[in-house]
Amino acid sequence: MKCEVKCYVAGKVFTVECYAANYDEAKKVALAQHPNARIMGVNCLLYTSDAADDTPCVDLGGRR
Repeated sequence: MKCEVKCYVAGKVFTVECYAANYDEAKKVALAQHPNARIMGVNCLLYTSDAADDTPCVDLGGRR
């Protein structure tokens, strides 16, 4: 998944973009790059193999 991790350090808020399997991995990537940062939030985009099909919609298995 492509993830955006919002971080805070020394009075500044910034975003770290990365590819990770889940939220925890995304947090670890951001903290590895910026060890003194505090994680404010994580947003990830879910990609499925159905998204590449020519169908007009993608079924993610959720409630309708």
